[in-house]
Amino acid sequence: GVLKPGYLADVNVIDFDGNDYFESPSAYPTGNDFSFLMVAGIDAISSAFNSILAIRQSIGHPSFQIDAGESSQFRLRFYDQDMGTAKTFASSSQHGPSIYEFIFNGTADLLEVFVDGTSLGTTSYTAAPNQGNKLNLFANRAQNKNPDGFVAEMVGTASALQATERQAIEGYLAHKW
Repeated sequence: GVLKPGYLADVNVIDFDGNDYFESPSAYPTGNDFSFLMVAGIDAISSAFNSILAIRQSIGHPSFQIDAGESSQFRLRFYDQDMGTAKTFASSSQHGPSIYEFIFNGTADLLEVFVDGTSLGTTSYTAAPNQGNKLNLFANRAQNKNPDGFVAEMVGTASALQATERQAIEGYLAHKW
């Protein structure tokens, strides 16, 4: 990604042009309960597998990606290997810019997805990702399907956020961006 000065709310963002991505330098151990909230925008989708977030199988499954689920629109699909039940959460394009939120609750065996504070539903989440796997932004698990867009900020937590915690982070992100 390339730094794009003053792109959103006059604050710098990381711009991905459809052929680059971020990968954590080492394992990203999520634990069983975890959450991701990210301010991002999608400029173009070229494949159903274009992904904004993935825990890739760098050492093995279980793994997942949050991808487009459709060849020209970003519809927030949870596409996994050995983690639960795949699901496309949106019936229409969700290109943003938006706050995309993913709450993995291992205790309740559920993944809940939100966009800008509105729940798009839940799906079965029955196994945590392999704790030795790496985190990708703007790449699928194979690192060969990359959307064109940007990430302004991402927050990851080692817990399944409760509603009040999630809303507090949403408020911070909405105010800043």
